[in-house]
Amino acid sequence: QMRIDVLDKLKHESENGSIPIVVDMSPCTQFISDGSMDYGLEILDSVEFLSRIKSNLVFNPMHEPIFVHPVCSSRKMDMDNELIQIAKKCADSIETSMEPFCCGAGGDRGFRYPSLTENSVVQSVSSISCRKGVSSSRTCEASLGEHVGIDFISIEALVYQSIQK
Repeated sequence: QMRIDVLDKLKHESENGSIPIVVDMSPCTQFISDGSMDYGLEILDSVEFLSRIKSNLVFNPMHEPIFVHPVCSSRKMDMDNELIQIAKKCADSIETSMEPFCCGAGGDRGFRYPSLTENSVVQSVSSISCRKGVSSSRTCEASLGEHVGIDFISIEALVYQSIQK
């Protein structure tokens, strides 16, 4: 029922689908996208939106390595490579984990059960040498930042920082 309510409101706010809707959190994009075509809505994850407009931007890459974490929902929507390509525009060097992993945040679950995220993260990213990380989900960024000890920002913030120099 929540999805239907959200889609009804988005249809109204987007003037019956004439305005694309950009969502800045991949898990929400995935949730909202299911059924959005029935409403005539164009739902874009911020990663997809940034990928579309990146050729119009002037990037000034940062000279520090960035850890890129494609979250579960972005991988399910096949946007993990897009996230990595955008990050490569923003930094001279990026790191990713050798194997995709779930940080265990699962929306707000990581806040309610912190041991889920701690156990998941510690085993997956023990050798990160970066001090800054990026993803497309604030809950994952918060969870990873707490348990990995690096500062995470959104992909939008990374792009903004890169084009402001």
